[in-house]
Amino acid sequence: MSAVSPRSPRSPHEPPLFAEPRRRSQWPGVLLDAMIAAPVLIMSAGLDNSYIFNPVMWLPDQQPPPPAWMTSVYFVWLTAVWLLVLLRRPRSRVPMVALPALLLFHLIVLPTTYASFAVTAFTMFHLGHHAPRKWRKPAWLAVIVGTVLALLFKGESLLVVPEAAIIIAPIALLVLGFFWLLGVNYRRRDEELASLRDRAELAAIAERTRIAREMHDIVAHSLTAVIAQADGGRFIAAKHPDKAVEALENIAGTARDSLGQMRQLLSVLRDPAGMGPGSPLDDGTVGPSSAAVPEASHTPMPGLDAVPQLIAEATRSGLRVAFSETGTRPAVGATTQLTIYRIVQESLTNAVKHAGPVAVDVTIAWGKRDCTVTVRNDEGPLSRDAGGAAAGTRKWRGADMAKTGGGRGITGMRERVALHGGTLDIDDAPGGFTVTATLPEG
Repeated sequence: MSAVSPRSPRSPHEPPLFAEPRRRSQWPGVLLDAMIAAPVLIMSAGLDNSYIFNPVMWLPDQQPPPPAWMTSVYFVWLTAVWLLVLLRRPRSRVPMVALPALLLFHLIVLPTTYASFAVTAFTMFHLGHHAPRKWRKPAWLAVIVGTVLALLFKGESLLVVPEAAIIIAPIALLVLGFFWLLGVNYRRRDEELASLRDRAELAAIAERTRIAREMHDIVAHSLTAVIAQADGGRFIAAKHPDKAVEALENIAGTARDSLGQMRQLLSVLRDPAGMGPGSPLDDGTVGPSSAAVPEASHTPMPGLDAVPQLIAEATRSGLRVAFSETGTRPAVGATTQLTIYRIVQESLTNAVKHAGPVAVDVTIAWGKRDCTVTVRNDEGPLSRDAGGAAAGTRKWRGADMAKTGGGRGITGMRERVALHGGTLDIDDAPGGFTVTATLPEG
């Protein structure tokens, strides 16, 4: 898995990428919404506004009040819409369609009052905050048209001074635009917070993947070597005690080396201050140096200079390894060296586990701009491939590796090579198993 790349923000109202444990009740948030929306609901329903329910209060020079059934429908409609909003369904289609239509009804049919202005402002904020992208422009247009019509045909002052529309209309649009942009700003803030949460979750998964990859490479290789040498020492102990002692010394050396690498890995986990090049979890991004554990801080991670020792350990485990390095080795970064080492290590470990005591050719070829690592082992008496697949010829290359199976070791090699922008070929042809990794210099 590569470093987390930038991604488009996810809406805060969409379900999260990863399941989260249940947290405290959401009732405090609902109560807060109710406290904010209740005054608007009361004003817009006309409970504090006698213009709607008391025809006597209507001015004689204005058109007669709407019939009672119309105000009743309006009240029920308004209550249902805001209940949907309060029930945490702000992005459902019903509020998004009903709110602009409701506002048009309020502005054009009912009298223009302070309550209608409050409803308009609150609705604009809500639409800017919660409306999906496809509903934003129609909702904005509906509110603007309704406001202009209300100012032209319902505003009491405009009936006396029509020229006032030139001043009042732009002011009204500016006020509506302010509340719309305020809602948009809140929406963007929520989207940024949701994006940060997603990136943190993805980064945590990437970190766990790198930890699992390193632990597999360290533990699997050391245990495979220990088991192979212990089995060999057990069989030769009776006839050649000196060789059995040598096998025990090799086991102890392998265990000590693996313990040092494990301490290095644990030191990175204990010290989150930074990760230097070549540290176990280094994937080319910024990370921690391991200064938390004294004995680990002086133990560099293995690189190209440790490959001969790796070959010697594989030979003691029963493999017949031929190693060659061609071309001129350039200045290679610690991360690239660690990747080459792990590829050779995993390939030799698979040969010991799945082929047995066979011949293995390890080649590191340096080109002008890249490095090619090839590890080929003959077919042995044990299982034919590391992934447990049936016999046959398969070539896995580049992005296709993500679509195929394989054990953790193969997955780890694929991820390491992908971090460098290289390619990995695995040829499981009859007669042997070949791993070819091509890495750009760096």
